[in-house]
Amino acid sequence: MNQQTDERGTQAAKIAGEIQQIIMSGEFQPGDGLNEQALADRYGVSRTPIREALRMLAAAGVVEQQPRKRARVAEMPLDRILEHLEALAEVEATCTRLSVRRMTPVERADLAEIHERFCATMQNAPQDILAISNLNLQFHERLIRGCHNSALIDVAKHLASKVLFYRAQQAAQDGRLEKSRKEHENILQAVQEDDEEKAYKLMRNHFEIVSSNITTLISTRRTAS
Repeated sequence: MNQQTDERGTQAAKIAGEIQQIIMSGEFQPGDGLNEQALADRYGVSRTPIREALRMLAAAGVVEQQPRKRARVAEMPLDRILEHLEALAEVEATCTRLSVRRMTPVERADLAEIHERFCATMQNAPQDILAISNLNLQFHERLIRGCHNSALIDVAKHLASKVLFYRAQQAAQDGRLEKSRKEHENILQAVQEDDEEKAYKLMRNHFEIVSSNITTLISTRRTAS
């Protein structure tokens, strides 16, 4: 029975990850309903693991669930998005500062390798924006985990899940990927040079640019509509 429970949990977690990917891709927009039966048909499973996957995503803040209503992709007004980004900027910059101090040589090598894959994937034509966005998130997650402070890691993960869609969408703007590559490169260099304050400031600045881009993106879409 425990094995069956573990298998169901693993299946639900896998599906949750795949649903998160299609949200990041823009196939599902903030506010869009998520049809359990359609998702079950898509992944060739019953509705039970779909429900569990949606509960996982709701706990992470990616999906919103209300009694007797269809789950939907979480949405927020612009001012709330910017509040979450402001908080995430401070938390992740602090994580980055601590990571400079605490990351092991293996973790630093892993960070550099993620950045190398990010750069290599950018060279592909046509560019796979979703793959690049995932590598972008891996770079940030590696820096967050490198602080070795579980309380900060939990807060950062919660905040990041709230703005997942918007960060992925702003990355697709013209010229943004190359700028992001350079910003990551500068952060990586500061880590390699053991410069805590520089790494902290560069990460804060990185998020300020992301916030500005998201503001422009949302404002443009509202004007167009």
